[in-house]
Amino acid sequence: MEFWKDGRDLQNVPRHPGQITHEDFFVPFGGESDRQAGDRFSSEIDNILQNTDAKNIICVAHGGVLWLYYLRKVENRNPEDSKYFGNCCVLEFDIDDNNKVTFANIYNPTVD
Repeated sequence: MEFWKDGRDLQNVPRHPGQITHEDFFVPFGGESDRQAGDRFSSEIDNILQNTDAKNIICVAHGGVLWLYYLRKVENRNPEDSKYFGNCCVLEFDIDDNNKVTFANIYNPTVD
């Protein structure tokens, strides 16, 4: 387990009621806000899609940034999906010929 210099557990980010992301918690420590991390990851996915003819692509990221991408791309979210998010989860998206991204499925071998 990792700890902040003041002894707080790194995994227990304080949250207010209804908060579903880390928001800007890591900014004072030199990290990114959710918006910054989500923008960076989404931009990279868009860049990959625009510069490949591949039919299958695998992108690897930590669970937090995958959660942010999921929140951006999935319109009709299933509240149960959040229990599947972690650093081992796999998100499956379908991409149409116009590079429209549609959520297909979520897998987490540590939960399934």
